[in-house]
Amino acid sequence: SDANKIWGSFAPAALAYDIDRAVTKPEEPTLAEMTEKAIDTLNKDEDGFFLMVEGSKIDWAAHANDPIGMITDFLAFDDAVAEALEFAEEDGNTLVIAVTDHANSGITIGNANTTKGYDTMPVSAYIDPLKEAKMTVEGALSQLKEDKSNLEEVAALYGLTDLTAEERDALVKSDNLSATLVQLLSTRANIGYTTGGHTGDDVFLYAYGPNKPTGLVDNTDLAKIMAQTI
Repeated sequence: SDANKIWGSFAPAALAYDIDRAVTKPEEPTLAEMTEKAIDTLNKDEDGFFLMVEGSKIDWAAHANDPIGMITDFLAFDDAVAEALEFAEEDGNTLVIAVTDHANSGITIGNANTTKGYDTMPVSAYIDPLKEAKMTVEGALSQLKEDKSNLEEVAALYGLTDLTAEERDALVKSDNLSATLVQLLSTRANIGYTTGGHTGDDVFLYAYGPNKPTGLVDNTDLAKIMAQTI
């Protein structure tokens, strides 16, 4: 559309996780594509514009303690930020702020498995197990047959290849496959969590352009800085 006003809805509820899209919802646009289109449309206004873009399912993945959902949708959000930065660099008069509204899950690199030996454990021990995943836990479970006859194949989609007897038994007996899958993968990747909810720690603030905030900033001041910039 070349209209000056656009409203788009691409799913009855949430969009697919970025890594799942090709399999589950190939017709859906990416966050970066929607960001680019929004900027192109809003930039027609000579008075300038305000745009808010949310990578919302990073939060859902954190609530589920799903590192695959967190990492891949964070990368998708990064692609969207790149679209905004490309415009801001060319425009020279646009403020870009990238920030989260809160921390979530208390994810840690290291868990009970790393109480000893962490000083000699290679980085690959944390990263390689995650690289095996082809889908998020939500995406993998969307492929599960009603009779669960393909449970091992679904686990493999989530990176749990070559299941041990203990892992297979845990999945067969599980009454919450999502929770069991993320627990098994996080154990393999030596990742820990403190909660399935929000946490109170400070969060990172990234900013570019005129009037950009720096230092330790109260969250409610960001709205004031944006208003002053406009």
